[in-house]
Amino acid sequence: MELKVADQAWIAGAILQRNHPERTDFSVGEIRKQAEREFGELRPGVYQHIVNHGLAQATPAPATYRLFTQTERGRRRLFRPGDTENAGRRSGKTHPDPTQLPEKYRGLVDWYEKGYLMAKISPSGSSDGSTPIAVLAFVGLWMFLVYFPLAHMVWGIDGLMNGVWNPNARITAVDFAGGTVVHMSSGWSALLLCIFLGQRLGFRKEIMAPHSMVLCMIGTGMLWVGWYGFNAGSALGADGIAANAFM
Repeated sequence: MELKVADQAWIAGAILQRNHPERTDFSVGEIRKQAEREFGELRPGVYQHIVNHGLAQATPAPATYRLFTQTERGRRRLFRPGDTENAGRRSGKTHPDPTQLPEKYRGLVDWYEKGYLMAKISPSGSSDGSTPIAVLAFVGLWMFLVYFPLAHMVWGIDGLMNGVWNPNARITAVDFAGGTVVHMSSGWSALLLCIFLGQRLGFRKEIMAPHSMVLCMIGTGMLWVGWYGFNAGSALGADGIAANAFM
């Protein structure tokens, strides 16, 4: 089975990325040398796909592949959805069709889809710094050690911070929308987790612009409408408590 030059370029990059998970990116020369080790003497198109034809940010010429992302001049890593890309490449493929690969390379596609891409899925406070299993373990521990005790203290009938139903509360908090239970606890936990995990992969090396400023603004507007209505409305009256919750 003769491989396409684009597939050979991707395979070389995927082998490096899988075998060196501690590294963020690789030089064009390193990817080319890996391709030579795998396939021997290369056709010219392999190098061109590493440099330009398979680069997500490049102008289609005419290829529209999104095999690699440029982290800085002369350096590449495998493409992930959400990376900066040229508008003309948005429908381009990001990895080979495993049915068109020899058996020895099909596992790379499985690793890419279930390992490389899944490593990006994590709570917003810990983006990039953890694996899915570690995230699930952290969330489970956090629920039992932080969220459940705090929820009882603030909302429980005999909670130490329930200023609405418990006349003997040590701290008379009035928490309508979970500002203490959800938002403060999550924010402080995310901050501590970020400090523990360190800088995200590619920090100061690649562009990390918001995925869509339009969607960010729409989401913020929707949140504000629900936020103010829910907070103030939870007072069940137009009084000082509602005004305080609204502000």
